[in-house]
Amino acid sequence: MIEQMRGDMGSAVTRLRKVVALNPEYHEGYLSLGSALASLKQYDEAIQYMTKAIDLNPKTVVGHLNLAKAYAANRQIDQSKDSYRQVMTLDPRMPYPHFGLGNLQASQADHTSAVESYRKAISLGARNAAILTRLGKSLITIGDKEAGIAALKDALKLDPQYASASQALSELAGTGE
Repeated sequence: MIEQMRGDMGSAVTRLRKVVALNPEYHEGYLSLGSALASLKQYDEAIQYMTKAIDLNPKTVVGHLNLAKAYAANRQIDQSKDSYRQVMTLDPRMPYPHFGLGNLQASQADHTSAVESYRKAISLGARNAAILTRLGKSLITIGDKEAGIAALKDALKLDPQYASASQALSELAGTGE
């Protein structure tokens, strides 16, 4: 929708509500409406519309991925993990759900699992400063400081201005480690 591209989510929501009312079997309308609502931080309603889209088309990878993100934003961690795992089942070569799952695992202090998830995402082609930084921080947390520092340095090689990686390395230097 043009409104979504312009960032006018309120108008987009109004128009998308009309779209799904006129065509209640159009799963992409529900997905778009759910995404627009999520951008407005109306997560409960966003989740309802995304779930409806998935009910209409259970194999929609984008639907499960967006649902996982909405659940995570709404602090429904177990549901988010389930949705990420569903994406992995539907598209085993997609790296993003592994990254998302790793973030959830790290947020619950399960850094060993987070490291596995981040490494899987990287093996599937996700190699950017954000994932390398999160991998590095989780590695350091579980005691593999050498590998963690290497991941943080790799993050800075990809993006020398990536503040989170710089900060993590500075904190390590400041502690004398």
